[in-house]
Amino acid sequence: MNARRKTYRKNQNNIILKGGKKPVKVKTIETKKFIGYGAEAIVQEIKVTIERGKKQKQLELVEKNFIKGAPPYKQPNSREPIKQFKTMQKLLKLNFRKKLGLHIIPTIRLREIKEKKPRLIMTKIKNVVKLKSLNKTEQTRVKKQTQKETDILEKLGYTTHQDIWIYCTNPKTGKTTAWIADFGNIAKKTH
Repeated sequence: MNARRKTYRKNQNNIILKGGKKPVKVKTIETKKFIGYGAEAIVQEIKVTIERGKKQKQLELVEKNFIKGAPPYKQPNSREPIKQFKTMQKLLKLNFRKKLGLHIIPTIRLREIKEKKPRLIMTKIKNVVKLKSLNKTEQTRVKKQTQKETDILEKLGYTTHQDIWIYCTNPKTGKTTAWIADFGNIAKKTH
């Protein structure tokens, strides 16, 4: 399945990405290639041109494009980009303030589009691997990391699903780290 190559150009409705310290103004977003899809969204690699005063910067990121009208799912945030975005912001603040040691994907921003579901824009993680492809020792180490972080999330009052992780191997050290990347599978417990 190939994503259609689209470029969203600057017009009277500037593209603004919310999140971070302040919203970011974007000149163009170009769809580069299809990465994959899940029950709630299509994931695509994108090239974003950001305006910073008179300078421009190009970034390669990932966009999670939510499927309109997807049926309800067992995780309450799975098809709700705004809830996912807010969950990520809360966890980032808690992680920073309390020094929890959670490995959270470095950048996630919200892109609102008129009359459509908002989209999430995230850091493109390089050197992604499948957990099963790692040797037994590395698998055990990574599973301990994810269990420790899952326990932290549960103590904070969150429920999680296994799909929250993306695994990335550092090519220099050979060490793999699990990053929390899917906030649709993290939700505050309801009592």
